[in-house]
Amino acid sequence: MPRLAVGVVGASGYMGGELLRYLRNHLRMEVEVIVAGERAGHDAAEVLPNLTWLKGRTLAELRLDDLRGLDLVFLSLPHGQSGLLVPELTAQGVAVVDLAGDFRLKEPALYPVWYGFDHPAPGLLGSAVYGLPELYRKELEGARLVANPGCYATAILLALAPLGPRLEGRRVAVSAASGSSGAGRRAEPHLTLSHLEENFFPYRVGRHQHVPEVLQVLGEKVGAVGGLSFVPHLAPMARGIVATCIVDPAPEEEEDELREVYTDFYSSSPFVEVLPAGRWPEAKWVRGTNRAQVGLGRDPAGTLVVVVALDNLGKGGAGQAIQNANLALGLEEAEGLELEGLYP
Repeated sequence: MPRLAVGVVGASGYMGGELLRYLRNHLRMEVEVIVAGERAGHDAAEVLPNLTWLKGRTLAELRLDDLRGLDLVFLSLPHGQSGLLVPELTAQGVAVVDLAGDFRLKEPALYPVWYGFDHPAPGLLGSAVYGLPELYRKELEGARLVANPGCYATAILLALAPLGPRLEGRRVAVSAASGSSGAGRRAEPHLTLSHLEENFFPYRVGRHQHVPEVLQVLGEKVGAVGGLSFVPHLAPMARGIVATCIVDPAPEEEEDELREVYTDFYSSSPFVEVLPAGRWPEAKWVRGTNRAQVGLGRDPAGTLVVVVALDNLGKGGAGQAIQNANLALGLEEAEGLELEGLYP
């Protein structure tokens, strides 16, 4: 069976490197083009030293001519750059999975507000399929443009979606923490070891770009919530997300009944595990994988607490991108993704 020719654009970043780590194990995808920005011209294994199989492969400059003949391109670029490339790629018949935020929102007017740029290809927003397989599996089949979800958005939506109509009109508060790799590979003072070690702090409170994304998907698949409060934090770890979602009380709901609702909802989802009563997710148990753990319970006030843990580079990014590509191209959903976790 012929392998599909694949390109990774933005390969020198953490997410691009994670894409390549997964693709090494993919039986149906062959990495033909590896594109970097300022590190173009360098040996790929020098920039990504954990990927020894890339020794001798040179990181290429971005040239659209090198991408036009591929079956699939993963775009792992800063927000605002993918939208400049996607029109040309899709016009040439290349399937695209965009890991940035450029095609997550359907309304062009939201991009200046939440991302700080005017969208360069608003006509394509309606054709992009939101890449959360647990909610959009059917829509992903045959998709030519996939908008990979944000890492926090993935965790929050996995926590809330099984509630369905039960969620409508209820207020939700989310406190979530991410590892520093979620900020990318750039050098910033607050990302240095001396600042992060033994530290924990909130950031982008009230203005995180994943908020409209979550509200959009809940509106499409669940219903309008009574309000969403989201406070992200940076934790002193390299990778992982733990999102604690607190939902307004509904005294008539029994915890055992809700657990059954969640278990049924994810019964056909190979990468989501609903934990038994009394167990709660931890970032370390999903580190380096495309898996997500879900735990839930009620406190004495009747408040519903749902916690999701995932790897922001795995199910929150590169792993999910490959899962989406598998579905879009008619491949086995789990192909290339059955990697064991990294522990400790």
